[in-house]
Amino acid sequence: MWKRWRKARIFNSRGNATQSVHSHIPVLYLTFKLELQAMPVPLPSNIAIQADEINCLIYSYFLDCGFTHSAFTICQEGQLERSPNFKKHIPRGELAELLSKALFYTAIESHIRGGEAAANCKSRFSLLDNHVCSSDPPQQVVTTMLVPTLLPPVVKENTTIATPKPVEKGQPTGKPKVTPTPTLASENTEKGLKESDDMDIDEPSQLPKVEATPTESVLTPITGKAINMKRNPYYDPDEDGQPANAIRTMEGHKSEVFVCAFNPAKPYMLASGSKDATVNLWHVPEPIDDPRPSIPRSAVFTPKGGQGDLTSMHWNKDGTYLAVGSYDSVLRILKPTGEIYATLEKHTDPIFTVRFSPSGRYLLSASLDGSSCLWDVEKRKLVREYRCHKDCVLDVEWINDAMFASCGADKNIQVLSVDDPMPIKTLTGHTNEINQIVVNSSGTRLASCSDDKTGRLWNMTNLSTDSIPGLGTSDQVVILNGHRHAVTTMAWIEEKLSRVYVATGSFDCSTRLWDPDTGDCLKVFSDWRRPVYVITAAPGRPLFAAGGGDGWMNIYDVRDQEKKWSWYSGFDRPGIFDIDWQSYEQGKIDHVAVSLESHRMVVFDVNRIDALNAH
Repeated sequence: MWKRWRKARIFNSRGNATQSVHSHIPVLYLTFKLELQAMPVPLPSNIAIQADEINCLIYSYFLDCGFTHSAFTICQEGQLERSPNFKKHIPRGELAELLSKALFYTAIESHIRGGEAAANCKSRFSLLDNHVCSSDPPQQVVTTMLVPTLLPPVVKENTTIATPKPVEKGQPTGKPKVTPTPTLASENTEKGLKESDDMDIDEPSQLPKVEATPTESVLTPITGKAINMKRNPYYDPDEDGQPANAIRTMEGHKSEVFVCAFNPAKPYMLASGSKDATVNLWHVPEPIDDPRPSIPRSAVFTPKGGQGDLTSMHWNKDGTYLAVGSYDSVLRILKPTGEIYATLEKHTDPIFTVRFSPSGRYLLSASLDGSSCLWDVEKRKLVREYRCHKDCVLDVEWINDAMFASCGADKNIQVLSVDDPMPIKTLTGHTNEINQIVVNSSGTRLASCSDDKTGRLWNMTNLSTDSIPGLGTSDQVVILNGHRHAVTTMAWIEEKLSRVYVATGSFDCSTRLWDPDTGDCLKVFSDWRRPVYVITAAPGRPLFAAGGGDGWMNIYDVRDQEKKWSWYSGFDRPGIFDIDWQSYEQGKIDHVAVSLESHRMVVFDVNRIDALNAH
């Protein structure tokens, strides 16, 4: 079962129904074996429901919710690893979707006879309650419960924290919903995985509990200010602060925004892609607090098969083409005007990654169908299909213009050439799915991160040993040990620095900073209460940004290994799914873009944030 950050980002919206249930289910859950002995409705002979299938769906649901202990229990009691269904791909939120379809069938069945009662029925349908037709509008049920006050983490005196600027179409009304955060950081009991005794750790703050009633709100209102934490560790949105003039919130998407990318040649152009198969092309105004609304140019696709979640996007170096990968298995290339340049079909399952080559001549796509494809951009046709993995391909990365690497759920990394369908070299060592691979700027080292809780750094300067029969690899591999859950995202931080760093993010709700030469962990930042989804390094700056499912984006300086600035997306649908950092004209233009679960894009002008320009 896959837990990769991109999967979590992309399919998080399918778990909306899941999340609303998940917020009321305790982490410690009594699991059980399902026995289907008496079906209330006889099924046709060509329809069969097995208890084993239901157990696998529940197992997948527990993983989606972060109930790792419950998932382990049902896996052991149901002996799911022996099941032929266990290795099948179950999309995130599948159980909730099947139940919603069953509820829809129940609604049709209840009203099939028609009549006045059915025509005027406004009564809700529920999985647990019998439906009674009523013309009265349903009453909203409010549950009084104890919830923790979600305050920002306690940060050090030189740290600044920001909350979102009001959206351009007006402030949303109504009470936001608070979803409790599952604890994912389990103790690491694997042999050899231990933390350094002298490593610095930033501990998360403790949250006081208060009692909330249906008429009270314990949430802090959204403002457009960043507050100096030296004055007040629990920020007051009415305090004066900065940088309201550095944050721009842009509305235009109608569903969750999964990916974003700045045009590398046109500094004020930003692309974003959402769950509803829509690409928005934005003009980021200068100054960023220009009062005129941002109206995007939209390209809306008709997905093949009905589901068109956009999973990946990448510009070529000249900014003339934007590649877009989709859940519907179709690769599309757009022009900056939004016009479709090419529609390329070869994959049979969702595309997870698209990457232009450094020159822009080629385009790579990686898919859950176990293949990666090499495309000629000018000719708009397939050059070569690579089938070197035994399972889903989760990421691809160019090493240079003639060589690239791919990784997948089969725990292997394949190093490949544009001229040969067979691997130049196979890198082995990870013991679980490999989520992401990232090459350094010189193409000499490749970083990988995995569900096995580790990162690995590979030498790319000697790639010929596997081609000599009987000669094994002697390359030194640096292993990054310390995370207590799947490592899902990572980045090299190296530009204009005498020292190179690697940053990793994990489902253990932390990021770590590493020495890539020794593998030593230099610092642990425990500043999230949900998994970290994305890490992005600042071009030309000793900074990196990281965002997670709890709505916090934190920016760190690797020189003093301190958090410099924080921003919170808000309590309603808080997840941060993607971050892109753009630096243009030697830092004269310095923007950070954030894709949000709340259907919004937010752009920051880094040059207007004093906390990030102190040095």
